Amino acid sequence: MRTTFCRTVTKDKLRLDGLLFEPNKKSKIAVLHIHGMAGNFYENVFLDFMAKEYTKAGYTFLTANNRGHDYIADIKKEGSKEQFKRIGDTFEKIEDCILDINAWLKFLKTKGYKKFILQGHSLGTVKAVFYLSKRPNHPFSALVLASPPDMLGLVRIKAEKKNFKRDLAEAKRLISKNQADAFLSSKIWDSYYKSASSYLNFFADGAKTDVFPILRDGGFKALESIKIPILAFYGGNDDAVVFSPHKDLEVIKKHIKDPQSKTLIISDAPHSYFKHEKQVALTVVGWLRQLL
Repeated sequence: MRTTFCRTVTKDKLRLDGLLFEPNKKSKIAVLHIHGMAGNFYENVFLDFMAKEYTKAGYTFLTANNRGHDYIADIKKEGSKEQFKRIGDTFEKIEDCILDINAWLKFLKTKGYKKFILQGHSLGTVKAVFYLSKRPNHPFSALVLASPPDMLGLVRIKAEKKNFKRDLAEAKRLISKNQADAFLSSKIWDSYYKSASSYLNFFADGAKTDVFPILRDGGFKALESIKIPILAFYGGNDDAVVFSPHKDLEVIKKHIKDPQSKTLIISDAPHSYFKHEKQVALTVVGWLRQLL
């Protein structure tokens, strides 16, 4: 396995970083991994196992930052002068994932890869489905969805309903005062800082993040538009669900169209797949081998 630190530049001139893991023998197949909310290309330990197992199977693996990496990130802008743009999860807009995925896809094409697999974890699955639904002529051959979340549902379930009403009202109030970049006074799920504009972009009614509307079991047009095989799974103890891992997966399964698709539960794994990392990697490799 050869490992290379790599960079790409988006259409709007943002520099993104990643790690490229290549098998010892030349490969034409590359897996592009999209990290989750406030994540990055190196944080999750399951990436180590994926790099090892994917390259052993003859696939190149690219784990890559997008502009929503970490809570707040000063991302370098390409140009003759040194400039940065402050984004990260706090200020991110979901539709910009198209620019990020396009940039990494272009990078892989320049490396000579001909077949592509798109893989997302958590919020990365939302970005993957959103991207594919907006790019019907995309070159991806398969899609891996690790712990796909109902973004709108997770802030509207009973335990979060009061917080959602408070946060939504505050975000709208800040926008009305031309304070779109102001932070909400409370963290989302006690973990994530959000600006007013990013909060509405992610969680308001009609938000483009609403690709897995599990809570109300409807409006899966983006997912249903995808005609390639899909592997979707949760950890058995995954906490980023609106009902339970099994029930959420059953709802999603009804809206996956390709007959070569598969859904499953990874035993008692948490959202990060802690202590089940190798099992996840081998599961994806086994499925891909049947397809490719």
